[in-house]
Amino acid sequence: MTINGKRVKKIQTYQCKSGHYFRDNTPDKWEDSFIEHVVYVYLECLSLNVTINIIRATYRENILTKSLVLSFIEQIADALPNLDEIDRIYQPKRSGYLAFDGVWFQYGKG
Repeated sequence: MTINGKRVKKIQTYQCKSGHYFRDNTPDKWEDSFIEHVVYVYLECLSLNVTINIIRATYRENILTKSLVLSFIEQIADALPNLDEIDRIYQPKRSGYLAFDGVWFQYGKG
């Protein structure tokens, strides 16, 4: 599933002597763009049921469950950097002031 709809992917399958088919390195059936779109829709409405209904109306298929939407949210959240990683990337400069409840207080000298 992509953000533009369903696409067929050809993948290599193998057959054992008993006649069972299996795949090596099974690709995920959800593209990153589709996962990001579902999470964006969820963040806009903050309701699992509404998210599922919007995606169902958009793609005309019942392809999502609540647990699947939650797993998408976990995937996106796990990929986000934490505050320490952001500090290492951008090396913020401290102004010496602290905002608390809309009021700025002087905090230290650096």
